[in-house]
Amino acid sequence: MTITSEERSESTQNTEAFELLIKEARAASRRRRLGWCIVFIVFALVTTLIVASTVGNSKPTRQIGSGNKNGKGSALAILPCTSTGVSISNGPLVSEAQEEEAHLLTITNVSSKSCLMSGFPRLVVYGPSGAVIPFHLVHHPTADFPLTSKLPKPFALAAHKSAYVRFEQFGCMVGTETTTTKVALLLPKATHPTQVLTLLRPIARCVGPSARQANPIGISPIEPTIAGTGDYQS
Repeated sequence: MTITSEERSESTQNTEAFELLIKEARAASRRRRLGWCIVFIVFALVTTLIVASTVGNSKPTRQIGSGNKNGKGSALAILPCTSTGVSISNGPLVSEAQEEEAHLLTITNVSSKSCLMSGFPRLVVYGPSGAVIPFHLVHHPTADFPLTSKLPKPFALAAHKSAYVRFEQFGCMVGTETTTTKVALLLPKATHPTQVLTLLRPIARCVGPSARQANPIGISPIEPTIAGTGDYQS
């Protein structure tokens, strides 16, 4: 069989066309691979920037109540003392002015951690029947009360260490309605009183509504020392 020149030309054209299609297909494949590479590189760069920004802006969390110290050496915030974390007892006897009854209470931290003392406690007075007897409390010296006139300052009460509070009362001049020796303390920021304590001296409630207001109980802030509860010690 003899192949003419026209048939040879047509075969050559078909081969060239086929090779051109192959070249275009390869070029398209390279373009697709290049495009995916660019997308992957951009994604990796964006992810790296986000991670670096997050790590760079984050700061360690400071734990409250840990008792650690900051760079200046001051103690970090600690939790307030609670009624279940302290015990109260009669403190040493203190001198008192004429016609006054003075009491000093010792507050001991019985927990294993330091706690915060700050401010005035509330004195809870219980009558013979166990009911609370309301008394007017004075937080700063009036008349001859020898209580401290300084504003209270917060302080840390270390484990098994003691603080003090002093309270005084004028004697009844027109007669006594009732007396009691049962008291408890409601610590600053506490919601429940401490255990009940029996005082060394009784607290008197005077006869008549006006007389009750006339014999308020003056109470000092909680102080780290006995001397800190009064303006003078005679």
